[in-house]
Amino acid sequence: MLKQKGVSILYADRYPFAGGPDHYAVFFEDPDRIKVEIVSDYASKLSAGPKNS
Repeated sequence: MLKQKGVSILYADRYPFAGGPDHYAVFFEDPDRIKVEIVSDYASKLSAGPKNS
């Protein structure tokens, strides 16, 4: 979706694990060339497996 908007994705060769195997993120520049990082803990939840209630 960011690429469709013409946003420059940073570190695309290492996306989405540029911060390591438990770090799921996208890095990009906003229109003012400020670097932005959006991080999700989704990768850590995958490795934890389902939780029983």
